Amino acid sequence: MTYLVTNVLHLAAARGLDQKVIGKAAGVAQSTISRIYNNKIGDTGYLGVQKLAAFFGVTMDDLVNRNIAENGVSSKSQTGRPDLETLASAMEFLGLVSQRQVVPIDFSTDSEALLYAYDLIAQDPAGFDHEQAMGQMVEWLKARRLGNAKVDKGDADRPRGRGVRKG
Repeated sequence: MTYLVTNVLHLAAARGLDQKVIGKAAGVAQSTISRIYNNKIGDTGYLGVQKLAAFFGVTMDDLVNRNIAENGVSSKSQTGRPDLETLASAMEFLGLVSQRQVVPIDFSTDSEALLYAYDLIAQDPAGFDHEQAMGQMVEWLKARRLGNAKVDKGDADRPRGRGVRKG
């Protein structure tokens, strides 16, 4: 039994989307979306299902084979979840920052610092430079302590150097 029609209708309704918006945003022909809505899917095609699954943020398997309204999505569909290896590296890195800078960081309450560390590592996990990232993290923590709590990661990425004194 396929749940394609049920799931597309459910996911669209949950997001308040109509056929036209889904077709355009997902890159699927309007005629295909119309056939799905009218339960005349026939051969929707692999690419159409793949695009719809990506648009709704679920796996193709969930979109076709799982009643999402009743059972939710499988853990494989939770694409917004962090990579556990990178998350572990971020926690380890924050531990090092905390030790070196004598700045206590409590992961359980300071999710902002953990997310920032995660983003630094996720940029290039294989080529992660601890020293450079340490400098960026310390700058970010300093700026945050000074009341600039929403420091953008791009700000921390700017090279820091000694300015030329005027006068």
